[in-house]
Amino acid sequence: MTLRTVCLQWMWKLLDKSKDSMLRRYTLDRLFDPMFEILRHTDDEVVMAALEVLARILDGRIRDQDNFAPKEGADLFFVVSNRLLELFRRERKMLDVKGSLLIRHLCKHLDARRFYITIARAIEAESTDL
Repeated sequence: MTLRTVCLQWMWKLLDKSKDSMLRRYTLDRLFDPMFEILRHTDDEVVMAALEVLARILDGRIRDQDNFAPKEGADLFFVVSNRLLELFRRERKMLDVKGSLLIRHLCKHLDARRFYITIARAIEAESTDL
C-alpha cells in the first residue's frame, strides 16, 4: 500500500467522521484539483482510492449545497462528471487505458444511471456546440 493510498483512505475516513467540515465549499475547492490529478496516477490502487473519495464527496452532498458550476442549475455531480470528461479529452491515452475501469468503479459507488445521463447530456451539448 502506497503513501498516497493511505492518505486517500484517511481523507475517506475524514469524510465519514467530519462530513460537515469536509464538504464545505472551501475544502472541496482545495481538494478537487489534486483528486483529479491523482486519477492520472499509474497505480490502479491509488486511482481506485481517489475514486472512492470522489464518490464519497458526491454521495455526501445535498443538492441545495451544490452551487459549484457557472451554469445555472448545475450541481456538484454535473461538475465532477464534466471534469472527468475534460480529463479524458486531454488525456486520450488515459481514456483508452483506464476509462472503462474508472467509469465502472465510479458507477459502483454512485447512481450509475444519473452518471450516464449526465455524461450523455454533456457529450450531446458538446456536439451541438460544434
